[in-house]
Amino acid sequence: MTNADSKEFYESLVARATPWVLLQVVCFLALITPLFQTNAPLKIVDLLVFGLATIALFRAVLIKHPALVFEEKSVVLRGLRPGEWKLLQCWVTDSINDQDITSVRIGYIREKRLPPSGVPSRNARFQMFLWIKYMKEGKEAELYYPHLKNIKNYKDLIECVRARFGSKCKEWL
Repeated sequence: MTNADSKEFYESLVARATPWVLLQVVCFLALITPLFQTNAPLKIVDLLVFGLATIALFRAVLIKHPALVFEEKSVVLRGLRPGEWKLLQCWVTDSINDQDITSVRIGYIREKRLPPSGVPSRNARFQMFLWIKYMKEGKEAELYYPHLKNIKNYKDLIECVRARFGSKCKEWL
């Protein structure tokens, strides 16, 4: 597979834009309340946040970053690392060699104990995950994408993962 043959998967426009639109709605609703109308510092902060949300919305609409790229001998995944700081997780992009991957799990988590260790919410039962465990610098690492249905052509993505990782791939579907 050459760079021309690499397969890229992007988040849908709705998935990229929705958080910023929701923040704009909250800012607008706050702006029309009497508290924000009468308090100048609150009004200024609200308008600044509204402006930043607008800029972020335009950026989300105009600039796409792939969520997952299949390269010749590696996978580049933009995802989250499981951990205790669930609300403060930052998106991480990591290139993972195919031989370093120990397991791949796809689908809805249907384990008795919810949420599983490191999952960011109790709504994990309703999210379709792509969860990759791999070796990084001699230690086991994990990276997951929390909702595959936010990716355009996610069914094609699942088929590519099944074809590429075969026996390493387990499904929760």
